Amino acid sequence: MKAYERWYEGIEQYFRKWEMLFDLLVFFNTWIPRLVYISYPLLLLFLIFTKDERAVKVLLVPFAAFLFTTIIRKVKNEPRPYEKYTIRPLIPREKKGESFPSRHTLSILIIAMAFLYINTALGILFLLLGVLLGIVRVAAGIHFPRDVIAAALISLVFGLIGFF
Repeated sequence: MKAYERWYEGIEQYFRKWEMLFDLLVFFNTWIPRLVYISYPLLLLFLIFTKDERAVKVLLVPFAAFLFTTIIRKVKNEPRPYEKYTIRPLIPREKKGESFPSRHTLSILIIAMAFLYINTALGILFLLLGVLLGIVRVAAGIHFPRDVIAAALISLVFGLIGFF
């Protein structure tokens, strides 16, 4: 058994032992993306209706980061942990490849950077949710740690260059 498989087996056993933690893992994996993907269009609509010129950046910077990440995923086409190793992910997935970088993590973190650009408190909240989702995606067996770290770095670079 490889080191990653042993490491993940420990995570899997822990979450399967503590049902409440497992339920929280599933809850966060489902609801953090939904919350952010509802909030982002609302932010854009607010900026458009208040005629705030920052709306252009809030639209284009996340789009550019998302497009950049999508291209990397297609070119690299890295396998997911459950494809590469004999692990049983906590949240079963059918998707093959395109693991690197994590697009869920990237999307939430670049949207968090957009919120940070507009409202510091909301930005910090969404940054924390993005970090939590990255941890959840690794714990669930959907992504490798490097997938979420790369997504976080891409978001940071695009956010700093695009917004600040």
